[in-house]
Amino acid sequence: MTRSAILRTNLSVFLTILLGFIAVGLITEFYEYVLGASNKALINVFLIGVLGSFFSFFTYGLLFWPALLIFNFLVEGIVLKKQVSLLDIKYVFVIESVLVTCISVIIAANYHKFYWLCLIPLYISAEIIRFKVVAKNQRQLLAGKL
Repeated sequence: MTRSAILRTNLSVFLTILLGFIAVGLITEFYEYVLGASNKALINVFLIGVLGSFFSFFTYGLLFWPALLIFNFLVEGIVLKKQVSLLDIKYVFVIESVLVTCISVIIAANYHKFYWLCLIPLYISAEIIRFKVVAKNQRQLLAGKL
């Protein structure tokens, strides 16, 4: 598989984190509704959970998402050779996940913004999905060559 094919899969990281962020917002709003901490109607819980998370992702997230995607591009562009194996890809994805986890924990601890810890499972899930897509494409590519 080529390095450029791997770099094109970075969009899946962005989309997975977006959908995960919306799911976390919806779960949080619903949790507050069930506990009685919020006296909103159930439809407002869904609207705030989904639309509020979407809006927050594209406003507050603009400080972070471009940096995360550039980080992915740089690590993969520097570490990966022109032709890579699945094992190389797996190592790079693990390295990226460890680095993003460390950065998230440092930010959460230093700035007392513990919602950054939600990024860790979202990012790792995105990398797992991305690896499965890359592995599937690799198998299809090999099957087509045989």
